[in-house]
Amino acid sequence: MRRTNVHSNGTLAAGTGIIPRLDDISSSSTAFPSTKALASRWLQECCTSHRACNVDHDRKGFNPNRLLDVGRIRDEMIQLTDTTPTEPITYVTLSHRWGQVDVPLLTKHTEASFKSGIAICDLPKTFQHAVTVVRELGHRYLWIDSLCIRQDRDDLSDWLHEASLMHKVYGHGHFNISATGAIDGSEGLFRERDHTARGFERVSLKVEGLNGGPIPCIAFYFPFWTDNVERAPLNLRGWVLQERILSKRVLHFGKTQLFWECRELQAAETFPSGTSYDGSRPVGIKCLEPDVAGPLNKTANESHRDPRFWAYDLWTGIATTYSRCSLTKSGDKFLAIMGLAKHMNGLIKDMYVAGMWRKYLASELAWSVSRHGGTTPSTPDIYTAPTWSWLSRNAEIQCSKVKDKGIRLKVKDVQLDYATDDPCGPLLGGRLANGIFSRVGLSYTHSSRKKLLRDRNRVPELPCVSWDAKQKLHTICVI
Repeated sequence: MRRTNVHSNGTLAAGTGIIPRLDDISSSSTAFPSTKALASRWLQECCTSHRACNVDHDRKGFNPNRLLDVGRIRDEMIQLTDTTPTEPITYVTLSHRWGQVDVPLLTKHTEASFKSGIAICDLPKTFQHAVTVVRELGHRYLWIDSLCIRQDRDDLSDWLHEASLMHKVYGHGHFNISATGAIDGSEGLFRERDHTARGFERVSLKVEGLNGGPIPCIAFYFPFWTDNVERAPLNLRGWVLQERILSKRVLHFGKTQLFWECRELQAAETFPSGTSYDGSRPVGIKCLEPDVAGPLNKTANESHRDPRFWAYDLWTGIATTYSRCSLTKSGDKFLAIMGLAKHMNGLIKDMYVAGMWRKYLASELAWSVSRHGGTTPSTPDIYTAPTWSWLSRNAEIQCSKVKDKGIRLKVKDVQLDYATDDPCGPLLGGRLANGIFSRVGLSYTHSSRKKLLRDRNRVPELPCVSWDAKQKLHTICVI
């Protein structure tokens, strides 16, 4: 029998598409052990069958400086332990939203007691559930930021050092547990289900003029992944974006069910073999890997001489996504993407320039503040980046596609003043040299809202200029 897809709005889709495997969920909760078998299967298949998920570009290995030893399943305590770099340890990471809940913090004063043991009952519900997941899936070590990085306000040295290693902490983790549907640590990972939010419905379609009985069809809700994962509370946080991209595998605990995300598969409990409706491979944010994005962007690469052009183009998408995320401390804007910058730098071997890259900097400078953003653009509380960098603005931005042709602007020199010796680290200042100052006139038409720059001594008309959204600008400096 030919199977026919029906969109959620009732319109017919092509009947030749591949319908993913569908499962009805019988359990009333997302809690382990009811969901353990599927989570274990996803993990096992990824570790044994997904080539792109098992490529290790950093063959030196890595252990975080501290890990939580979660012990045996019936232990009521966990323990903070120092690691050694000699033998790689298999560990799991946790992504969570702190929110307004009191979270236990590692400090100079609590470190000794944490190493003696932490009662699981004293932890937020999300941490308790994470310990359960790690134990049930047969692992021993867990990394949680608040318990493995010193959070002393009067001494940020450990925090800054560990922040510079985030690309390795998440990149080398066996998998990441994501509290995707939770607003804070009090909600936990495990949820009671809403069985109406499964992403599809089985329906019968009766077609006028067609002989026979009703045709069994399936109505898909196409924004299923977007609503449950991309727009989930946790994934709208700035720090979490790099955690999600850098982790090889992510087990999302959503509001209604579990979701799986790796470099080769996006799946859910109701779509256990993949959420793709046409059998195609997912092209998600985890494609910042040559083994995944290179083949997927083969067509784009063929039109450019640079074999790494796909990576630069993908970065502009990451920058746009990151600009939509929120941060509790706006001063963290540079730091919260530093791990991704380090990972990217390892791939393309290019100079990192405050959220952009030297090779195509002239093209990347053409970013603008989105007019569709929900908040008024502002400046971070502390110095983050030069004004020509999108990192200098708390606003949703739009990045144009990277170009290597037809760019009239040429960046002659870039000078950055680093706060540390890390070339991807925080900045104290930065300067660009990209041309000669020239006196120009500004032409503004209220009807079309176009702003044109005119240089009376040289050319009759220069390209139009666009102000940042929701801002009034009375003076502009043109370089």
